[in-house]
Amino acid sequence: MQPVSSQVLSNNEIDVTVFALIIGISDYEHISDLKYAHVDAEAMKTYIEKAFPTSQSTVLTDSSATRKNIVTALANILTEVNSGDTVLIYFSGHGDCESRLKGDPGFLLSYDSPNNNYLISAIRVDELKSIIESYIEKNKAKVILFVDACRAGSISENNQQGPGKTTASLMNLFQNEILFLACKPDQRSLEQAELKHGLFTYFLFKGFSGAADGNGDQNLTVEELRRYLFDEVMKASQNAQTPIVQGDPLALVSMAPKLDEAISFTAQDPPRSFNRPNRKNEENRKATSSLLEQDNSKEDTIDQYEKLLHLFQNAIDNGRLIQPKDSCALHYFRLYPSHSVYEKNKKKMQVMLLESLLENSSDFLMGYTSDPEFYPTEKVTTEALGHLEAGLSELLSEDYSFKKFKSRTLFFKAFQNRYSLEPNWIDAVELLDSALIYEPMGAYIYNELGNIYYNQLLDSPAAAEQYEEALSITPSWEIPISGLANIKLDISSTTASSTTTRVAIMGEWEFTFPRCYRFDDSVVCEFRVTNNTRDGTLYLYKQSRAFDYANNEYTPYEFKIAGIQSNGFVKKMIIKDLEVLCTITFLDVPKSVESFNLLKLRFQGGDSLTQEIKFHEILFELD
Repeated sequence: MQPVSSQVLSNNEIDVTVFALIIGISDYEHISDLKYAHVDAEAMKTYIEKAFPTSQSTVLTDSSATRKNIVTALANILTEVNSGDTVLIYFSGHGDCESRLKGDPGFLLSYDSPNNNYLISAIRVDELKSIIESYIEKNKAKVILFVDACRAGSISENNQQGPGKTTASLMNLFQNEILFLACKPDQRSLEQAELKHGLFTYFLFKGFSGAADGNGDQNLTVEELRRYLFDEVMKASQNAQTPIVQGDPLALVSMAPKLDEAISFTAQDPPRSFNRPNRKNEENRKATSSLLEQDNSKEDTIDQYEKLLHLFQNAIDNGRLIQPKDSCALHYFRLYPSHSVYEKNKKKMQVMLLESLLENSSDFLMGYTSDPEFYPTEKVTTEALGHLEAGLSELLSEDYSFKKFKSRTLFFKAFQNRYSLEPNWIDAVELLDSALIYEPMGAYIYNELGNIYYNQLLDSPAAAEQYEEALSITPSWEIPISGLANIKLDISSTTASSTTTRVAIMGEWEFTFPRCYRFDDSVVCEFRVTNNTRDGTLYLYKQSRAFDYANNEYTPYEFKIAGIQSNGFVKKMIIKDLEVLCTITFLDVPKSVESFNLLKLRFQGGDSLTQEIKFHEILFELD
């Protein structure tokens, strides 16, 4: 992005068009509330209206400030700006960073952001940067940001530095814009009841009113405003809060005299601002669809396109995103022309459609990350996947939301294995691994990998590794914490009992382990399976690990069953007798190995009833 000019936000000498997105969230749906963030936003709206009467402002407060509304409103504004215009973005609310990892850029939290796994529904700082760049690089408009996202009151209890990391990320990523931040990364932004504002915003508007014009020349510069904010906020906070200002110090900032006497607090709903193309350009337009013309043959083309916009908006409002095929938002979006005359509307429609298509999967993931017993119907999962695939079909790989759609699509395809009569868990693992390529901070992806390794592939060490990865991103998330606790409990309980009795019972099945011994370079484990009620299939998962004392680590080994080499992950054998002696041979086991952890078993009965026999870390000393 190009550096801002020295007249970035001034109406004193030039005719500036200002487009403003103003966000203030005090009342959050899932996380702790604030008191005056919404009031601060309304004050900013008043400033813009007084300083720039011809400006275009969108104000989103509290429940209207969802992720979908914020991203859609930002795209609408950025679509309209031209070279020389100014885009002002004001955010007052929570900012946080869950992860302790260095690569986490932090988030600005929308009204509907969850209390963990912010990635599901929040505005990641680098995502905000990408959205702005994707538009500004073309139209060369100027950007100024006011961010008060470090409010006092912790959100993520396990990462007290989260809000500060978000502030630091803003400073690093927005070096070519003028940036006003409420405080330093290691501080908290304060609210004061007697002022009915945050300290930063209160003195910001005092400065806009003229108090910051130190030389009295009626030209308020960024540097003058920085000095005023520094002095007044530091004094009022007793040196606990230091505002940060980056950007051209000589840039002019428009004053609004007596602003502090004119502030009003009336919220407005987010506007739906599609363009209405000028009829004089009609010769440049082409008909979009004969479907529209057959009912409106006497209407001119522009009215047909206006009707198409109305139909699109109605379909969005009523949740008809991809069905029915001939009256859904996707259908109307594809019908709308891509000609340059309609380009702005097409872009606005695309963002609105994409953010709407994300909502189903976001709701799904909110349930997945908050409820350990979450198990949606196949219909719900299939619908969410359909929305993601539809969105992906409208994206290019360089689009800012491509990776989000791609990673979620892969996640939901893997999740669908839960409903299959013949699930392929290896394929599911590969899909989830691919999802992590597109979204390496996807804690919910790591958690699902942990679930598959633990519950389906019966690989506790691999499951523990995935749960730990999830917790490195979301340290306070209880579900992977519980997963790790279950693994540790299984290890401690089964090791104590199994090493002495060498017998395990699950329902009507009894497994007896007579011996485990070395034969040449292999280790042979024999066990007896007894059941008195049904035949079935015994699945032997290639999960056993031996502890190698020489290298101080557990190592997996190839095995064969009844003399047949198994190179796959799973080998099955049919049990036709009431009692079967099974022999499993582990190949090429070093002499330093002195003990084995027995592989886990699953029996699937003839009536499709599945009983999982889980032996977690059953230790056998070699005879």
